Amino acid sequence: GTQWSVVPSPNPSFINRLQAVTAIAPDDAWAVGLAWGNNGGAAFILHWNGTVWSVVPGAPAAGYVELDAITAVGANDIWTVGNYAPGGDRVTMAQHWDGTQWTLVSSPSVPAYQNQLLGISAVTSSDIWAVGTAYTNTAYETLTLHWDGTAWTRTPSSSPSTSGIGLTGVVALAANDVWTTGSYGAGNGPGSNMALHWNGTSWNDVPIPSRADESNYLWGLAAVSPSDLWAVGMTDVEGGHNLIERYAGSCLYPTPTATPVPCNIRFIDMPIGHVFYTYVRCLACLGIVEGYPCGGAGEPCDPNQNPYFRPNNQVTRGQLSKIVAQAAGLNDPVSAQTFQDVAPASTFYQYIGRLAAHGIMSGYPCGQTAEEPCIEPSNRPYFRPGSTATRGQLTKIVSNAAGFSGTPAPGQYTFTDVPEGSTFHLYVERLLQNRPGVIGGYACGGVGEPCDAQSRPYFRPGSNVTRGQTSKIVSSTFFPDCSPPPAFGR
Repeated sequence: GTQWSVVPSPNPSFINRLQAVTAIAPDDAWAVGLAWGNNGGAAFILHWNGTVWSVVPGAPAAGYVELDAITAVGANDIWTVGNYAPGGDRVTMAQHWDGTQWTLVSSPSVPAYQNQLLGISAVTSSDIWAVGTAYTNTAYETLTLHWDGTAWTRTPSSSPSTSGIGLTGVVALAANDVWTTGSYGAGNGPGSNMALHWNGTSWNDVPIPSRADESNYLWGLAAVSPSDLWAVGMTDVEGGHNLIERYAGSCLYPTPTATPVPCNIRFIDMPIGHVFYTYVRCLACLGIVEGYPCGGAGEPCDPNQNPYFRPNNQVTRGQLSKIVAQAAGLNDPVSAQTFQDVAPASTFYQYIGRLAAHGIMSGYPCGQTAEEPCIEPSNRPYFRPGSTATRGQLTKIVSNAAGFSGTPAPGQYTFTDVPEGSTFHLYVERLLQNRPGVIGGYACGGVGEPCDAQSRPYFRPGSNVTRGQTSKIVSSTFFPDCSPPPAFGR
């Protein structure tokens, strides 16, 4: 309760490695891993009785054995998973403790060179999840297995890449609320984080941040509550830095670690105290927004040659796609062209493709204007990346990218010009429900904006959105704990 100290534990082999631990009571804890001796790897299981750690024999199993995760439903109902090689190739392994002994329980494996289960979590004795990876010598697949009280079965789960993919952490909170995190490779590019959520019917991808210029690895996942989860791992910047991410109700975002990266970004036209200073600085230090070099017309340089941000400039749909995709941590590869006017070589192709693939942003059907003809056989829609984004479009895109859900109460609407049934009503209310104060309006009573009985403000959803406004809404949604100067970023 005050400090950590080394507690003696057995080391029966030449190499001993503990991979996971679970505790039922102060005098009842288990740790599992691998003991490597002259005959190869063997299951390594230790039990704590409140006084000493002692070795407990695992279930008999042929070949190399490694245990990587453990969970306890009760003192007489404990599961551990990993992999073993009874015939050369590695297959999944599940062992169960019934209070007397460990027994091997059959679990499915992908016909592959290597199967590994790396995480396990239980809701009840008949609702347990195990996650991991399978490798076929040419491609990786995610593994998600479920125990229903009688047998283990595999459930379909997405594999955003064929290289280096693995699910390593899992937390089962309820029958319809299970989370798993891990990482995957991206061809020759840096590795990215991934997160999946089980809603009781299927696994669904959830946006999760990754540093775009370094490889990312998440290895552990824990929950304080359904709306407060923590994932930990590393990014290989400068050889290796801690990586800690938090899910706070609707989005995952990086949090400061013990070794913050200094951020010295300054914008001449964004002094401390500017209405958008906090939000712009947060996104800039995370590498999500950039400025413009000084020295242009009306933009003289200061002694340090700092850039300008131009907070009042309007934002195009293409620019907005880049900002939101990066803030939401979308890094999955785009394999096919979605929009006729967004070719693979265009500036915003990857960002627009990622948003479209996740159903976050859509386009306009072809053939509506002479400038946007339908081209057979694809008849792709048009995105209009150079068109200015509106305040209403921004709320929809950000709300969708953050994964906000829910329906406003009947009769609930905050702004006079965004009533029930209007195009952006649902997204505006979701943003305000999940991030109070994230968007503001304009007081009623001005020209063309009369006050209603409740003197609601106006939102002006059709007005063009500026770089400053975009920074505030995106930063407040995805990184609500940012404060100048941020303790993380570039």
